[in-house]
Amino acid sequence: MGRAFEYRKAAKLKRWGHMARVFTKIGKEIEIAVKSAGPDPSANTRLRILIQNAKAENMPKENIERAIKRATEKDSADYKEVRPARHCGHGGNGDGQHQPHGGQCPHALQSLRRYAG
Repeated sequence: MGRAFEYRKAAKLKRWGHMARVFTKIGKEIEIAVKSAGPDPSANTRLRILIQNAKAENMPKENIERAIKRATEKDSADYKEVRPARHCGHGGNGDGQHQPHGGQCPHALQSLRRYAG
């Protein structure tokens, strides 16, 4: 079709890919907020902030309402907020699996003590 068409197509696909990622992420966050504190934005500050973020990203109103409706249904999947565990940068027990540590990595403390002047 031509070079100009390919440039426009690439720009549109890049924008659509970004929109798909962001809309999915915001939709899941809205579902989590609705399940934790209810579907009313005036009573749920987290939901109110997420709706503002969705509007800033030009997310359609129908998508926001659909996410809220999905969260209020009983048959919906239960998304949970996941916080990553802290892992040390060392191999752990040698099986390739990193071992989570509750706070500061003990290996890092050893190296700090070893090289502290």
